[in-house]
Amino acid sequence: MDMKEHHLAVPHELLERTDKTGGSYTYILYTPLLESFLQGEYGRDGLCLKVFKAPATDFNTFDWNPDTPLVFCTRAQNLFALRGLAPRVYDIVLLNPDPDESFWAQVTDYVGDTEPPVTSHTNKSVMGEFCVSTNWDMNKKNWVNGWLVDFGAFHWRDTTRYESELKERINEYATWGSNPLPYQGAFGLPAQRDMEHRVEMMKLDELDFASKTVLDIGCSLGLFCHDALERGAKRAVGIERGQKRIDVCYEVANWLGCWNTDFLDFNLPTKRGKIVEETGIASFDVVYALSVDRQVGYDSWMAEMCDDVFYLEGHVPDREHTYRERLKADFSEVEYLGMTRDHGPRPLFRCRK
Repeated sequence: MDMKEHHLAVPHELLERTDKTGGSYTYILYTPLLESFLQGEYGRDGLCLKVFKAPATDFNTFDWNPDTPLVFCTRAQNLFALRGLAPRVYDIVLLNPDPDESFWAQVTDYVGDTEPPVTSHTNKSVMGEFCVSTNWDMNKKNWVNGWLVDFGAFHWRDTTRYESELKERINEYATWGSNPLPYQGAFGLPAQRDMEHRVEMMKLDELDFASKTVLDIGCSLGLFCHDALERGAKRAVGIERGQKRIDVCYEVANWLGCWNTDFLDFNLPTKRGKIVEETGIASFDVVYALSVDRQVGYDSWMAEMCDDVFYLEGHVPDREHTYRERLKADFSEVEYLGMTRDHGPRPLFRCRK
């Protein structure tokens, strides 16, 4: 599954390599100024660039090691990160130090001065769980401060098997109610909701997502988080219940390359303060609360989490009047968009601060 390449216009002075250490194929760029720049681009602290020394070629076929595509290595690394063994990767970007040079780089956690990870998982258990394999032994040079950082020889033993097992997890953990289908679909799986219908009803094409932060309350499989990143959002956060479901959301986003997405297992609204604690974001540019009124209930705390645009989708048999006055108390503009009809008629609103 091909992914789109991303260009990152880093000021040239931030790309000057002062630390000469590195591996055979990569080196780390990290300074406080570069970290500050990346924080503005990705909405996260503690990031660095892992730069690949070979000149850039096609994004989807560029190899970390010979015959080991960077995209596949990154997917593997993020699964080890899910289990607490490796730094996460949030993007792969094309750098242009000068007009005649282009290099691929991962935007990743900087582990140079961090504490060793605390996890009950092992390399072998993670490789077995996700069908991942490696061509070399786990020697000391592949670790920094207890974090596994070299994934140049990691690959999938069988991508077809991995995707098949991931679909099984989707069908098991991403359902809702008595319907056996997952609430949202991925990898061609049938689903309860029609994503295209909802996107059209929500008029998302009218919004500018560039550099925005997005929160999806009750994100299901996370498709609206993926959509936001594809539209240019810098970071997306999905809230759901149940760690198994959260892990499946992460796996799907990882496989599709929607890497700058977090999925959090919180009981809202009682734990809403945890959103700020976990993400460092006090309020988001765009907030979705789609078909979660029965589980969470609309209240002013949702408006407090929103800086700009808020979407609310109600439940059957709710109508426009069910929510309008409550929304008008929290937003300066309340736009009724009609009734979504892919899963029973549900009132849909777009509100603005």
